[in-house]
Amino acid sequence: MKKTLALAALVMALSATVLVADSRIEYKATEGGGASLGTILIGHGKIRSDADATTSVILDPATGTTTVLEHSKKTFTRIGRAELQQMIAMMADLEKMMASMPPEAREMMKGRMGGMGGEQTVTTDTGERATVAGKSCRVFRSTLQGKVTAEYCMADASAIDIPAADRATLNAAMAWSKELADAMSKSPLSRFADSSPFRSGLVPLRTTMMVGGGRRTSEFVGVTPGALAADLFAVPAGYKEQKIDMPKR
Repeated sequence: MKKTLALAALVMALSATVLVADSRIEYKATEGGGASLGTILIGHGKIRSDADATTSVILDPATGTTTVLEHSKKTFTRIGRAELQQMIAMMADLEKMMASMPPEAREMMKGRMGGMGGEQTVTTDTGERATVAGKSCRVFRSTLQGKVTAEYCMADASAIDIPAADRATLNAAMAWSKELADAMSKSPLSRFADSSPFRSGLVPLRTTMMVGGGRRTSEFVGVTPGALAADLFAVPAGYKEQKIDMPKR
């Protein structure tokens, strides 16, 4: 009896360990001070990406929401399915309106939209391959008006060794990202879907940004397992919500 109880306790302990297994995917600067990619945290069914000390993005695939934290301003912006559909509808209405405008007025409207109606970044698979931290990856290159703005070396998610629970979270996040890209690709926002290097099933091992005529690169180092606090995946206390300004249709 005692042996049975001890075995049951051991199984429960191991199960609990699996459930709380979290992962910290780490990157290091290898060129020009590094690109805007420091860590990717996976835990509590969510993913958090820290671009730098001022900006973090929390993705919750269960609710279909993306939350952007601006630490310097202590504000957050939350984007979900409803907000995405609003943006798609708004862009469709704007494009219809612009199509009926005289050329001069159309160009003025593009300027007010911050270039959203003009050329956008396009990311393509170059067919090149590289090796980062002993892992093979595919090179994607982003260009804007013929100039290279960034390069990404993307690998299959299976290349990163993480616990099964975190693997499930990562797969769910990728499915959500694909849903976003598919929705955008069928709308006037398709140009933004084309600019994303994070293709379904791929994760970045190396990121290079072209800044001020120089290169800034960060590369994958490894994964550190260990429980992460739940508040890392929540909006910090005292942060105010910054609503997306959605003009009435």
